[in-house]
Amino acid sequence: MAGGPALLAWPGPTAAASSRRRPLAASRAAPLPAGRPVAPRTRDRRRELVACLRSWLAAVGRPTLEELLRVAPSDALPLNEALVAFGQQLWLEEAPYWRYAESVNAVAQLQPLSRGTLGFAWSLAYTWISEEPGQHHIALPSVCLAALVALALFWGWPQIAALVGAGFAGMMRPSDFLLSRRRFLVLPRDALGTTSYTLFQIMSPKTRATAGRHQVARVDPPDIVELLDGVFGCMPPSARLWPHSQSTFRARFVELLRALGLPWDRSARYAGFDPGEVVDLGSLRSGGATALWCETEDAEFTRQRGRWLNVRVMQIYLQETMAVGLLSRLPAATRARVQLWASHAPRIQQQAVAWLREGVPPDEWYDRWHSVPALGP
Repeated sequence: MAGGPALLAWPGPTAAASSRRRPLAASRAAPLPAGRPVAPRTRDRRRELVACLRSWLAAVGRPTLEELLRVAPSDALPLNEALVAFGQQLWLEEAPYWRYAESVNAVAQLQPLSRGTLGFAWSLAYTWISEEPGQHHIALPSVCLAALVALALFWGWPQIAALVGAGFAGMMRPSDFLLSRRRFLVLPRDALGTTSYTLFQIMSPKTRATAGRHQVARVDPPDIVELLDGVFGCMPPSARLWPHSQSTFRARFVELLRALGLPWDRSARYAGFDPGEVVDLGSLRSGGATALWCETEDAEFTRQRGRWLNVRVMQIYLQETMAVGLLSRLPAATRARVQLWASHAPRIQQQAVAWLREGVPPDEWYDRWHSVPALGP
């Protein structure tokens, strides 16, 4: 117990155990944080939301949050009423849903005994969702992936091409590959040629609190495996696969979408698409999962590869994404452009991998394409 008497009955660790535990000494210097474990980013966000809730309570003349939390174990109604009123205010201010949901989660973390007594507050959350349902990511078709990879290589962006392909084939979330390093990427060369696939070790998966703390995404398509090896194979183990910011990657991904004519701007209106319905990096995971399910028709296999906790959640997710097809709603000119770039993809990737092995800087690729047969600006 922190600050309590020493456990005199415990004789202490052995010398061998002490040597194994020595690296943990620094982390044992402070008490364990209270409540359920959350990521540092989530903890900081909840701290800001609690501060906002406290300010609102003071502004409207309600009891302080500390007073509400103190009586919550015996009488949770005042706390629920305050949270519902706060949620209604957020709704009127057109705040995003996550601000209210995370505010309730933050309050429950401050007073764990109230976790099961916030049904009134969560009822408002369910009403919010029913009135303003969220949108799943548009599933990116395989032909669009091929066009994006080809265009990225044509522009001299091999890292973006390789990671976009891996995100699709491995059904990864953007952070799974954007924050990765070379030592977390297991190529066939790393396995002494005994495998034909590539593994991405995901060190901070989204479901780490309810599933494995460390998870693995598998990339099987030979062309993507070859591209990953050509781009990242000779990197030192500590090197980041994407050395720049995530916003830079997203900006370049948007440039590729714009060049192909795919919907990318949430504030724009695209014919045949609902407001806010666009292709983004989240479309890689949904697109890869949809493609694998259509190819194999094996729900359990797709669930395992996509690292979903259960088949039911995955099937709802895929049915939603498949219901809003992309290709059939694109203008004819965009469809023709995508098909053209996709048809050139094998030749472009073959030449790009050859240049990578020859050590040709990607900055020189765009000018060199003029001399490649059947290709040009």
